[in-house]
Amino acid sequence: MILPVSIAALPDISGEKIAGNTPKSNTIPVIKILKPAISPFRLNATLETTVQTAMPPLGSYVDKWQIAKIEGRFRLDAAFKKGNFEALIQNDLYLYPDLQDTAAPRSTSLVLRQGWLRVGGSLIELTLGWQIFSWGNADILPSANLLDRPDFSDLSVLDRSQRYTGTLGLKTRIFTGNRVLELVFLPTVRTASTAPEDGFWHFTYDDIGTTPVTEKKADNPDYELKDSAVAVRWGGSTSGMDFHIGWYYGPQRGLLLRSTLTGTNAATAVVEKKPWQDRVHCFTLNSAFTIGKMAVRMETLFSPNMPILPYPDQTLISSVSGTLSPLNTSIPLGTVSRGPYLAWTIGADIHLWGNEGRMLIEWKHDLYLEKTDSIEDFRISDIFALMLRDKFFSNRLQIQAGGVFTQKKGEYLGAAGYRITWDFANGFYLTHGTFFLVGISYLQARYRF
Repeated sequence: MILPVSIAALPDISGEKIAGNTPKSNTIPVIKILKPAISPFRLNATLETTVQTAMPPLGSYVDKWQIAKIEGRFRLDAAFKKGNFEALIQNDLYLYPDLQDTAAPRSTSLVLRQGWLRVGGSLIELTLGWQIFSWGNADILPSANLLDRPDFSDLSVLDRSQRYTGTLGLKTRIFTGNRVLELVFLPTVRTASTAPEDGFWHFTYDDIGTTPVTEKKADNPDYELKDSAVAVRWGGSTSGMDFHIGWYYGPQRGLLLRSTLTGTNAATAVVEKKPWQDRVHCFTLNSAFTIGKMAVRMETLFSPNMPILPYPDQTLISSVSGTLSPLNTSIPLGTVSRGPYLAWTIGADIHLWGNEGRMLIEWKHDLYLEKTDSIEDFRISDIFALMLRDKFFSNRLQIQAGGVFTQKKGEYLGAAGYRITWDFANGFYLTHGTFFLVGISYLQARYRF
């Protein structure tokens, strides 16, 4: 490698002369190595193609062979950092050729993941724009991440940076020793992104009696102050343990489904479920510490006034279906109440063997602390995740296997699978994986440059 050099003149202090030669100068050349200038700009890009096939022998979720997804994604990260100023723009461009058998997870579009400006120093830091806050420390099953907007458009996505969409907000961080105080204002809290109604990952429901049930996408609000949220978090490190306590007031971020009976009479009635949210107070606590080769993570959320939505059973539907008419075509089913709610996630990352052999386990549980009957709640009350991973051949081959499982109403649900990735050591990666029980197999090619 050729390095830039500089010739500098220094006095000759040897005091000697070479016989028969007259020196042309009283200086000697010295080579000085200069550090190359570091650009304040950083540009990274990823080009990715994914093909997913639904295979009935692999799981009960699908009933026929079909192409579930053909997706092209272009990720662009553009960053600038100089002194106390920093900026980041992170975009995903999704392209879907008209070759798959179901609707694409989203339309061909440009999705802004993050876009923010940051300025700060040793005592205070301000960040304004669309950002990922990552409050909480769960890897797979979060309980306390109230600020980030989940993206449920495609449940097969394994890339963590695609699981959330940046939320517009102002974040202030105040540093005091090894403690940090964070103040956040969000002008609007939107419900989670969900799959289109005719998409592969769209939720389907059994009829209630003779009444069909469908799920609709949320009508996300414009930026209005009534939909805003504020949050405070304080924490740091002490005695080898990281901890944070927080408070949040604003629309709840968890996915709740509000049921409405729609139609002009009982014969045409349909139960429509839509993501729904209302303002709540929430308190959070999360911590992380290490015991030997095990890194333990815990996060907890408590709300004294979490909404409780009634389940739309046949009795409830019959009680209001007679009031449907051409002038009254949409009637909410039941009255929303409130009650104390508690959720927690406990997990550990365990080093098993070698440098990369690890096991990740997480358990999430949530419940209403008062007895409630006939609850319509999308959140699963008990869910367990297990993942094993290791790397071979100088870390070029990565193998990962695991699953997510739950039991609800006496029925076991979940998915298990594996993922194998080969790193060609030139920016190109090839991945093959399968989701058993769901019934999906996929091949993905990715190039980073």
